[in-house]
Amino acid sequence: SEASKHPKAKYFKFSEVQSPEVIPDPVPNSSPRDLGNANKPGFLVRRQTRNIVTVMRKSLNVAKYYLFLEDDMQFCNNGLLAMQYLLNKASRYHPNWLAIRASYGMNGIFMHNNDLETFADYLLKHQARRPPDHLVVEWYAGETPEAGKYRGKRANIGFKYNLFNHIGVVSTLRSQKSTSYPKCYEPLLEPTVFQVEAFNPRQCPRDDVWPCNVENPDAFKIDWANQ
Repeated sequence: SEASKHPKAKYFKFSEVQSPEVIPDPVPNSSPRDLGNANKPGFLVRRQTRNIVTVMRKSLNVAKYYLFLEDDMQFCNNGLLAMQYLLNKASRYHPNWLAIRASYGMNGIFMHNNDLETFADYLLKHQARRPPDHLVVEWYAGETPEAGKYRGKRANIGFKYNLFNHIGVVSTLRSQKSTSYPKCYEPLLEPTVFQVEAFNPRQCPRDDVWPCNVENPDAFKIDWANQ
């Protein structure tokens, strides 16, 4: 394939979805004319959710961590260094964290490989109720009895800085143009992301990872905005 000829191909694994792997829409007689609304998924948003599940299932056991990425997001300068810093610090603060938020939408969310299958099943089960970027927060924040039971006492973590730059203008799912969002290393706060997942500067004024109420908080931090 053309992808295999790319000079960086050795760093990537390309997979094609076969017909038996296509997940059917749970809504009977669904039509592309079913547009839904911001909170009730229509035909395209439900299909997006199933596509996410397909990619997750193909990625099982590939690595220790999984990172959700959208195709209109660019890595910020020093982005890989920032991610390494974030993963190390988050794991020191909360060794069994459930998710880490480092961007907005369905982008910049880290999970452990061991949690992917359960989350994929949750997305499929609830795809007709909420869009995927809402379901993911509902799941790792434990906002439903089902999600809360799985979460237990594990933490979902918010990073102070946005690690991706949005280059898209018009959504493939919605006709209106995107509003303004934080750029590289700008603060990632409410209301850009939900309160239950956002970094809280009042609770953690001297830190860059939330929650920071740990026994030995790390005094060392990097001002990524000025790197």
